Amino acid sequence: MTQKETLSTLLGQWDPQVTVEHYARLAMNEGWIDHARHQVKIMENDPSGIYKGIGKAVASRIKELNVHGHI
Repeated sequence: MTQKETLSTLLGQWDPQVTVEHYARLAMNEGWIDHARHQVKIMENDPSGIYKGIGKAVASRIKELNVHGHI
């Protein structure tokens, strides 16, 4: 079993959109932006590649939330 397959098994029904939403909303709370950025960067650099593109997805979601006044 590859590392990516192992992670998928361990994560089960992991939904990337839930993770994106979590970090986007976390980043929008005062005092949490640095933590959210750090965690997303760690995930983005994960050698399994399972989180590839999550940084852009979180940034995009933050922009969407700001446009719709969800801050």
